[in-house]
Amino acid sequence: NNQNWFQMRQDAIKKKYNNINEAQAEVEKMLSTLGDRYTRYLPPAKYESMVNAATGNLYGVGVELAQSGDRVIASDVEPNSPASRGGLERNDVFVEVDGVKFDDGKATPDDVAVVVRGPEGSKVGVVVERDGKKIDYILTREPIKITSVRSYMGGDKPGVDGKVGV
Repeated sequence: NNQNWFQMRQDAIKKKYNNINEAQAEVEKMLSTLGDRYTRYLPPAKYESMVNAATGNLYGVGVELAQSGDRVIASDVEPNSPASRGGLERNDVFVEVDGVKFDDGKATPDDVAVVVRGPEGSKVGVVVERDGKKIDYILTREPIKITSVRSYMGGDKPGVDGKVGV
């Protein structure tokens, strides 16, 4: 990309930043000049979230999050998890978690996950929208084992049609 990365790095190091957000914004700005959609900066919380999700070492409520248009939904609910025992369902739309609102159309699954996850045994307040109604839950975070392959019977011919999720 014909950029002097050593000089860019040196310039960034010499700058005075008022807070960590300014420093992180500078790193994001540097990486954006690459023009590479696969290279991005992950703030510490998002990096930790990604590592925990990949290794299965996390405490949360047992819900898989996905983007659906401009909303974050529960794309799956782990069986026997705080979410399933509490009543969360597939396709519930996340509106608020512990007072942080996610109904502005800008939230990502990572944004919601960072707030949903927390210390084992701690409580988390979740507000979802289902069928046009808001439903409020208080759930207790537990160790979550991520099931990477799961199957179940269902579909048009119960007992005949099956689904395998990987």
